[in-house]
Amino acid sequence: MKKIIALLIIAISPAFAILAPLHQSVKEIDSILTSPQLPEYLPSAAQITEITKVEGGYLIISTTHLLRVKVEYKKSSMVGPRKYTLCFEKAIAL
Repeated sequence: MKKIIALLIIAISPAFAILAPLHQSVKEIDSILTSPQLPEYLPSAAQITEITKVEGGYLIISTTHLLRVKVEYKKSSMVGPRKYTLCFEKAIAL
């Protein structure tokens, strides 16, 4: 019985590992879009057309600008969602 439970845990573990990065990315993108800093870097007339995960953060492409947002992860010894801060860089006009 213990072997069966151990095998089930091993079989299910990859599924949970796949979901965690997805949920982390969703949380990070939501934080960017709801950040009070976003309007400081993109004009209100700009329509976001693409959000791409890049090394160290995200690239936000709008109809008028490119904006890079760095995600700086805080050190933690706990399991679960990673804590982070967002650093908005100067937007580049298209």
